[in-house]
Amino acid sequence: MPFAAHLLRPLRPLSLLLCLLSLTPAARCAQESLSQVVEKLRADAGLPALGGALLRVGQPAEIVVCGTRKRGTETPVTAADAWHLGSDTKAMTAVLVAQLVERKLLRWDSSLGELFPDLSERLPPAVRGITVDQLLHHRSGLPANLSWWGYENDKPLPERRRQVLAALAKVRLAFAPGSGFSYSNLG
Repeated sequence: MPFAAHLLRPLRPLSLLLCLLSLTPAARCAQESLSQVVEKLRADAGLPALGGALLRVGQPAEIVVCGTRKRGTETPVTAADAWHLGSDTKAMTAVLVAQLVERKLLRWDSSLGELFPDLSERLPPAVRGITVDQLLHHRSGLPANLSWWGYENDKPLPERRRQVLAALAKVRLAFAPGSGFSYSNLG
């Protein structure tokens, strides 16, 4: 599968539009201002508010927000408001993984067992065989969430993630990896 197809498959439509906007800002903004583009995306998606940023090398960031803080109210949203990002980091993760694949430091079919050989023997064979591609496309069979409660919060985040990975030895998969779809924050 071409690089761009792997990169874009995990993204939701709105995230995809915002990513495409960020990939081609000059062409898009030559025709419309960033505020016009963000407002059109907000209206088309039926969102109460939407924000966007345009980053150019050597220039200050252009940040635009539009809409209201709460659907059905008149209080305008501001850039200083707390914004719920939801699963936006999934798109960022997909980009970073795609860059590693492009540099041949990772493969789409790299398995958890290959990536974490020191934990591999503790993982059930099905979990050990879950691939990067299956994780990114919610086709791993992993549950939607795993509580971070009880993990040593004083440890650095990479170590806590390794603890979570080790906990997968006790997780029951919803289906055999690659045979279904289930949205998974854990993935």
